[in-house]
Amino acid sequence: MFVYGPFQHWAFGLCIGLNVIGDKRICPLDCIYCPYPVTRADCSPNLNEIIKELENAYDKFSTLTKSLLISGHGDPLLCDRLSFMLNYIRDIFSLKVILRTTYISICTLHIPKDILSSVDRIVVKLDAITPETITSINKPSVKLPPDVIKSRMITLSQEIPIFIEVNIIRTSSNKLNSDSTELRKLIETIIDIAPDGVLLQSFPGFSNAQKLAIGELIEIGRIFADYLGWHRVKIRGFSPLSTINL
Repeated sequence: MFVYGPFQHWAFGLCIGLNVIGDKRICPLDCIYCPYPVTRADCSPNLNEIIKELENAYDKFSTLTKSLLISGHGDPLLCDRLSFMLNYIRDIFSLKVILRTTYISICTLHIPKDILSSVDRIVVKLDAITPETITSINKPSVKLPPDVIKSRMITLSQEIPIFIEVNIIRTSSNKLNSDSTELRKLIETIIDIAPDGVLLQSFPGFSNAQKLAIGELIEIGRIFADYLGWHRVKIRGFSPLSTINL
């Protein structure tokens, strides 16, 4: 099954979900909190199945939601048929399309213009900025300098509205990206990027890391809000405002 939901996304409200990757997990990251093992298979889903499932979901739920979140087990930008699917979705359905990806794909792939023109929002996972912390949390397939990450993200933000998703976790020694030095560098980088939104959460998942208290996340959110405004900050588990308007 490729299409799921509708479901209540913590930042974007009611969405129909589309997992273009299928049962495998194909991702340039191997995050410590992710429950799925990384595979190196190609991503070539059955387009007819996806189209049929989308048509059924749209017929049933289009009166409830007009948002389609393309996410799933890995990074959709690694799917070699994504461009075709997005063009079809844009031509046939009246949906706001949100594409969730990783900073690695943003920095290393040449993203076709027709993909950028076919989505309304891009959510980019960026949990850390220094190479050491990125390696500790995300175990990337490619190591990139911080200035390259920031530069490419700034360029993307000038082409399409982007949201940066950050998962902040700690160990018993208060390391990882909750460390004050790392967190300051990450916040400064994101503020320089000036995204349309920052999505904050603390989800240790299957790792030995610890979850931050909601009060700690709110304090981090306040820092972003001082520069970007509260309307651009969303904290998982804390909803003083409505979901982000698409």
